[in-house]
Amino acid sequence: MATIFLIALTALLWLLEITTAPEEGAHGVLLYNMVLALSAICAVRLVEIFVGALTLGGHASKATTDRLRAMTSILLYATAGLGWLRFGMGVDVSGLLATSAVFSVIIGFALQATLGNLFSGLSLELERPLKVGDYLLKGQIEGRVEALKWRSLFIRTSRNTRIVLPNSALTGDAVEVIDKTRPSLVTIPFTVSASVPPMKVQAVGMQVLTSGLPDVCRDPAPSILVLGTEPYTGCLRYGARFYSLAFLDRTAVGSAVFVRLWCALSRQDIVVSPPGASHDFVVEDGEVIALSSPGKTMQQACLTALVPGHLPRDIFQRLRSKGRRLHYGPGEQIDLEGGAAVVLSGSAREESPGGEQDVSEALTQLRAAPLALDAPPIVSVRLMMETAERAANVIGPIAHTLAARYGALTDDPFVLSRALAEHIPDVRDRAHFLRESPECPSRRLAPGALFGWAALLGLEPVGQRLPVSNNAVEILRLTADEVREVLSGLDDALFFLMAAEPGLRGLSAPVLEQWLRT
Repeated sequence: MATIFLIALTALLWLLEITTAPEEGAHGVLLYNMVLALSAICAVRLVEIFVGALTLGGHASKATTDRLRAMTSILLYATAGLGWLRFGMGVDVSGLLATSAVFSVIIGFALQATLGNLFSGLSLELERPLKVGDYLLKGQIEGRVEALKWRSLFIRTSRNTRIVLPNSALTGDAVEVIDKTRPSLVTIPFTVSASVPPMKVQAVGMQVLTSGLPDVCRDPAPSILVLGTEPYTGCLRYGARFYSLAFLDRTAVGSAVFVRLWCALSRQDIVVSPPGASHDFVVEDGEVIALSSPGKTMQQACLTALVPGHLPRDIFQRLRSKGRRLHYGPGEQIDLEGGAAVVLSGSAREESPGGEQDVSEALTQLRAAPLALDAPPIVSVRLMMETAERAANVIGPIAHTLAARYGALTDDPFVLSRALAEHIPDVRDRAHFLRESPECPSRRLAPGALFGWAALLGLEPVGQRLPVSNNAVEILRLTADEVREVLSGLDDALFFLMAAEPGLRGLSAPVLEQWLRT
C-alpha cells in the first residue's frame, strides 16, 4: 500500500513538473530534484519487491527472514542515492567516494562485530544450511529456528524462551542442524536380567514401539537392540530406538515410551532395572527377601501391600494369594484375557453399555446439586479443560465456570459434555460440540473396583466394556479357575461387594453357586 501511494505521488509530481512548473528558477529546480529522488525511491521499491518475490517467496517469508532483503535494500538505496547525486544534483561522486574511504575504514573498525555478523548472515543465506523451522544444536544451546535476521537468528527453546544467536557463531564452529521434515533418532536405554531371553525382550519391546504411540514414527522403523552386558549385575543393556519429529519434546516422548515399555515388560514378568542394580534381594511387604531363582515373578517382587479402596482386608488377601499383578501405562487398553480383575492402585475408565446409566437422571442431579465453592474436580482435569475450551468457543468464558462446577460433581466426561451442551442455545452448534464429545457413558475404576466379573460369570458378552488406563493403573487379574477358588468359600461381604458393581447388580447367590458348579 505504501509503495502504491509513493508511485502515485511521484506520478502526480511528474505531471506537475511537466505541465505547470517553470523552466527556470529555484522552485523549478527544487521540484525537479524532488521528482528525481522520488523516482529513484520508487525504482528501488519495485526492484525490492521483485527480488523478494523471486528469492524469498514474497510476503510469506518476510516475517521469518530478512537477511537477503536487508542487504539488497542497502545496496539498492546506496546505488540510487549515488545515482541521484550524480545525475540529479550534478555532484562528482568519484571525489565523494575517495573522500569517504577514510571514513569507511574508521566505521569498519568501529562496526567490526556488526559487519562480521552481516557478512556471516550473507554467507548463510547463500549456502542455506538451515531454514526456519529446523532444529539447531550448538553446545548447550538447542531449539527451533524461529527467525533468520541480517545480524542474528532467533531460537525457540524447549523452555519456551528465545535465544538470540549472532550469525558469526554459526560460521566459526561446528553446528548440528536437524531438518524439520526429517525425523530424528531417540534411544531409550534400559537393562533386564540376562536370564530373560533377548528375543522375548525384543518381541515385547517391538509390540510397544509399533503400537501407534504419539510422536513415534513408523518409518524409519523402530528397533530394540542389545547394547552390551553388565557382568557385575548379571544384566543385559538394551536400547529402544525410534524416530520422532518432536525433537524439542523428545524427552517427554521418550518418557511416555519408557512407561509403556515398563508396563508391557512387567506384564510378562520381566523386571526392568536401572544400570548397576543388584538382583540378589528385593523388598516385599517391608521385609528383605532373597530371590530363590532368576525366574521369580513380578508378583512376588511387588512392593504394594496396601488394601485398596473399600475392599475388606480378608477379601483382598484372598484375592492377592491367587491373582497376578499387572501394570498398564497411560492410555493402554486393559486386556483381561477372559479373566476378571480388581484395581489395586491408580485408576482406569470403563465404557458403560447403552441403557445401563440413566443420563437424564444424572443431568437432573447435576442441575439440582448445590454449588460448592472451590470444590476440587473429580473428573480428569485435562478432559475438563479440553471440554471447557470447546464449549467456550460457543458460549464464551462462562464455560470454564460451568465445567469446574459440573466437574466437581461427576467423574464421567460423557455426562460433563451433555451438561455443558444444555447451555448451547443453537442446535447446530450443540450438535457440533457433541460430535467431538465422548460417545458413551463411562465409569472411573478407582482402587478396589471390580471389573470383568460380569463377562466372566456369563452375565454379559465378553468385550462389551473396554477399560482403558488413565495415567497409570495396577490391577490384580484372576483367571476363571482362580476366581472359582476365591469364591469357593463365599461369604456375604464378597457377595454384596460384587452385587454392587455395574453389570453384577442382577447377581444372586443361586446364580453364582450355579456358575461355581459348572
